Amino acid sequence: MKGVIIMIGGQWVRVPCQMLTDERISKTDIAIFAYIADKLGDSSKALSRADIAAACECSIATVKRAVARLCEYKYLYA
Repeated sequence: MKGVIIMIGGQWVRVPCQMLTDERISKTDIAIFAYIADKLGDSSKALSRADIAAACECSIATVKRAVARLCEYKYLYA
C-alpha cells in the first residue's frame, strides 16, 4: 500500500495517498482512520467508539458516520 506517514497520538501511521486527496473524506475521517490503524495491533483492550471519539476530539456520532463513510469508500472493512 502506497501512502504517506503521519503522526497521530505520538505514533507514526501510514495513510493511503488517495485518502488524502479524496474530496469525500474529511480531516476528521483521516484522523479516525489513523487512530484505528494505530490501535489495530494493540490487542490489550477492545477499541470502542467512545475511545476513538475521545482520542480524536469528536462525538460518537461523528465516529459512526466516519467509519460508515470509510467502509463505503473501501478504506476500512467491517
